[in-house]
Amino acid sequence: MRFLDASTLFATNDSSSLTYFGVSANGFTSTTGTTTSLTRFNCFKIAGGKAFASGGGVAAVSSGGGVTQIGSFTLPSQYYYNSAGSPLAAPDISLGQTFLPATTSSTSYGYADGILSYDNGNYLRTSSISLNIPTIEGSTNYSIQDLVRWGQDGLAAVTSTGHIYLVRGPFVVPQLLNTNTAAVLTGSSASTINQGAGNTLIILTGSNFLPGVAVNWNGSYRTTTIVDATHLTVAIPASDLATAGTASLAAVNPGAAPSSSLPVTIP
Repeated sequence: MRFLDASTLFATNDSSSLTYFGVSANGFTSTTGTTTSLTRFNCFKIAGGKAFASGGGVAAVSSGGGVTQIGSFTLPSQYYYNSAGSPLAAPDISLGQTFLPATTSSTSYGYADGILSYDNGNYLRTSSISLNIPTIEGSTNYSIQDLVRWGQDGLAAVTSTGHIYLVRGPFVVPQLLNTNTAAVLTGSSASTINQGAGNTLIILTGSNFLPGVAVNWNGSYRTTTIVDATHLTVAIPASDLATAGTASLAAVNPGAAPSSSLPVTIP
C-alpha cells in the first residue's frame, strides 16, 4: 500500500491490478475500492505521480484514483526478484532512472544477485551491477526485501538475512564521471531556526541544480529533493538544532565544487 497524498491510497495484491481507496477524516470512502487492470505490476513505490512496480510496470496515478499504465521496463528474460513480498523498485525522478534488484547473470538461478538500472523515459536498461550476493550469503536461501535510494549517489539493498549491501558512484549517478559546474544558492525559507526545534524542512532557491544534487549541512549530507529547476528541499533533523550556533547550507552537484553557502542561525 502507498499513499499518493492524504486522501488517496493505492494498494495491490497481485501483478495485474492497482486498487484505489479514497480516505477521509472518517476513514475509507469505500471498503472495496476501485480497481484498474495493469500488466507487470506487483509491489510498487510512488514517485513524481507515477507508480513503479517490481514487475517492471509503470503507471501514472493521480489524486482521486486515476490510474493509467504508461509503460513497462524491458526486463531481461531471466529476470527474477524472489522475495517474500517482492523487492521494490527504487525510482529517482531527478536522475530519470529506476533501480531494480534482479539476477544479473545470463543464467537464472532464482535469486537476485545485483541491481539493474533503467531509463524512466524509454524504459530501457542503462546498466547492471553484480553484488555477488549468493557467494557473500554463503547460499541462495535469501531474498532482497527492499532497495532504497540514499544520499547523493547511493543505493542500499536489504536482504532477508539482515544484511545491507551498499552501492554508490557512477552506477547510481553517471554524472559523477563528469566535471560539472557548481550549483548556485540564492535564498532559503529559513535563515533562523530556534534551538530545540523539531525536524525541519527548508526550501532553497537557486539555479543549475543537476540530477543528484545534494545539500550539505555543515559539510554533511542531508536528505535532498529537487522540487523544480530553481527549488530544492532539504530535511534537517532535530539533532542538528539541539545546540545554539550558526550552521551553513551548501548545494553540491555530482562532480562539482560546492555552491556558496547560506548561513542559518540557531538562537
